[in-house]
Amino acid sequence: MDLTRFHKLKNLAKSEHVRVLVSGFGLQQLVPVCDVIEGITSLPTDHVKRLKVIKYDPDKNIPFLLRHQRVGPQLGEYLGSFDSIVIYGFRCRSECFHVLFHEIGHHVYFRVISSQMKKKWVTQVYRSEPGVTELGSRNACEDFAETYALYINQPDKLKAFPVKFNFISELFC
Repeated sequence: MDLTRFHKLKNLAKSEHVRVLVSGFGLQQLVPVCDVIEGITSLPTDHVKRLKVIKYDPDKNIPFLLRHQRVGPQLGEYLGSFDSIVIYGFRCRSECFHVLFHEIGHHVYFRVISSQMKKKWVTQVYRSEPGVTELGSRNACEDFAETYALYINQPDKLKAFPVKFNFISELFC
């Protein structure tokens, strides 16, 4: 069984190729790896082109990324110093994609948008409306990641936060 694959992702909108290691999704049966790849390729190329790894790792066994310990349960994390995403678990298809796009949202926040855009998010957008989810209420970074995930997975729910919806939609133009 091939659980580790390099995928050359082609974003048809820009006809650019992006190489990302997609690994471990063969360990679960809820979401086929081809659906994960389809979800990633639906994003603007700039949002994923610096990502190196997207790994499903339910056993949290990632010595190759020198994992650090966090407090509390978590379903995934973005390891910025490695340009990598690790997903630890999900109970259903929709949760898988929410976690995936949430972590990609962290990548976009830290590696893609400009410092001026971050400043605008923190000082204006984040403060203009409540957090889009309970997790988003923790801080501006988590709210950005949650807003990003909702924009892709549940845009109608995000429309209740028009300032945040408009900010994220500009990233997809």
